[in-house]
Amino acid sequence: MNNQNIRLLSLFNRLKSGKSISKLEEATRFGVSEKTIQRDIGDIREYLEIEDPGSYLVFNKKEKNYTISREEQKYISSQELLAIVKILMDSRAFPKKEMQAIIDHLLELSVSENKKLIESIISNEKYLYESLQNSKSIFETLWNLAKSINSKNLIQVAYKKEYENKAKAKILKPVGLIFSEFYFYLIAYQSNVDLDFPKTYRVDRIEEVKILPDKFKVPYSDRFQEGEFKKRVQFMYSGELLHIKFRYKGWSPQAILDRLPTAKIVKQDGSGTVFTAEVFGEGIKMWLLSQAEYIEVLEPAHFRETLAKTIRKMNNLYE
Repeated sequence: MNNQNIRLLSLFNRLKSGKSISKLEEATRFGVSEKTIQRDIGDIREYLEIEDPGSYLVFNKKEKNYTISREEQKYISSQELLAIVKILMDSRAFPKKEMQAIIDHLLELSVSENKKLIESIISNEKYLYESLQNSKSIFETLWNLAKSINSKNLIQVAYKKEYENKAKAKILKPVGLIFSEFYFYLIAYQSNVDLDFPKTYRVDRIEEVKILPDKFKVPYSDRFQEGEFKKRVQFMYSGELLHIKFRYKGWSPQAILDRLPTAKIVKQDGSGTVFTAEVFGEGIKMWLLSQAEYIEVLEPAHFRETLAKTIRKMNNLYE
């Protein structure tokens, strides 16, 4: 590669990463004249006009340097970038080194002056970031699972639950990936068990993934949809799909609608707000119990009795 190509690539890469360039400084750096650098800048401007019309070179007269300006609608804004980084850190989903690397990569999408501002805003939180206990890298596992879901291949996984000494082999039909409450989950049907609902597997507990050559079929009408599943599941515990009715006596019905996307208000009076919702049984049981005296399950009768038995057992602990 000749010197001109190296120089052009260097200038272009720094501009694309949000840095600014000065003709005088670049001429000194590469041992060429400012006119040569000006020609390079002209080549870059022409390239952007043809290959990336949403970007264009801007000359700052005060600083006497060039930067690339981007059309807002085509590129992520600095405000959006800050929000994404804050949410990402709050997820605690990755080991500290990986999280910091992801954030650094994201910040390269911002222009220089905004990058410095974002770095200043998040510096303390980034430094004090704490990943989850036993956190490990899961990028390769996530990628292999995603590929198997897309290709509809059976997979064999070595899955180790928290209190098990040894991982167990499972043959699964993978249908979805979801992030919830700090963890990524694989949603899959067991290949040798005929269940009407899928099970959830924490991705960080999968020690090995082998994509098998065998395919599985999902009829279009029965295809799994992560978004619909997540509307109906709490704490990533699936179980039987239930249609429940309950009375809420708290102060924020809106909070119920936010927590349970399938919930609908059917009645409001002096005794509270009555909701219906379609949910998976195990997770919703845990959430309903966490609401103490502010929620009373009305239907179905067998689910109401299940909750009543659990409450009686809890009461016995404190007598």
